[in-house]
Amino acid sequence: MGHAAFSAVIQGLARYAANPVLYMLVIVIGNVLLIAIEALLVFVQTTRLVLFEFFVRFLHAEGRVFKPLFPPVSRSQ
Repeated sequence: MGHAAFSAVIQGLARYAANPVLYMLVIVIGNVLLIAIEALLVFVQTTRLVLFEFFVRFLHAEGRVFKPLFPPVSRSQ
């Protein structure tokens, strides 16, 4: 769905181009940006899977309880 929406936006922007060279420039730059955004999405999802679903199997919670230096400030004042 996201790919289709991005592609529709690129096609919509390209339709407003005044000449064929500008049309092709918008299509090429738009598709390069689309590929970069989708690559970033794949990277983030893969990293999430590795960090939160694979390493949890080996994580042993042997740390210490967090104790803040200062008591929390009440916001009801």
